[in-house]
Amino acid sequence: MHVDPVGEAVGFPWDDNVVPYRFSSFVLSSHWEANSFPYKLVVLFFAPMDDVDQPKGELVIQTIAMPKDTNPNGDIFGGWLMSQMDLGSGILATKTANARVVTVAMEGMSFLHPVRVGDTVACYARVERIGRTSMTIPVEVWVTRYMTGEQLRVTHGVFTYVAVDHAGKPMPVKHEPA
Repeated sequence: MHVDPVGEAVGFPWDDNVVPYRFSSFVLSSHWEANSFPYKLVVLFFAPMDDVDQPKGELVIQTIAMPKDTNPNGDIFGGWLMSQMDLGSGILATKTANARVVTVAMEGMSFLHPVRVGDTVACYARVERIGRTSMTIPVEVWVTRYMTGEQLRVTHGVFTYVAVDHAGKPMPVKHEPA
């Protein structure tokens, strides 16, 4: 297990120390025991915890992953996914600052699962911090798998924006508290 740059524990199903999942188990029917199976058959599985089951933030952009956005292995380019995150969080930053904004940093991106052609890609963002001229916006990307409808978080990262004036110089964020 390791802690990713955004500060969330990440592990693999075979890792004993997977933090963002809760442990569950069940015993298969007693039919196995009645038929002289020498062991209790226990099936282990990991189910996502409640706080990771749902996207955090508001839906800022949604699109479908298309074949033109794939690498030679058929997976969607990470750069394409990053651009969707930047577009979506930029919409939220512009709305929050009530001004033109520019992306000045992107940090802590972790790819958790591949995105496939046909998946519906949804970016969720929230304003975490507002400074004098800047905003920090965490973004999560969730997909709905084509045909199966399975929903899962595929990546997350943190974007920083600065409000700028017509000349491109930093200016105070004009945020009006809710």
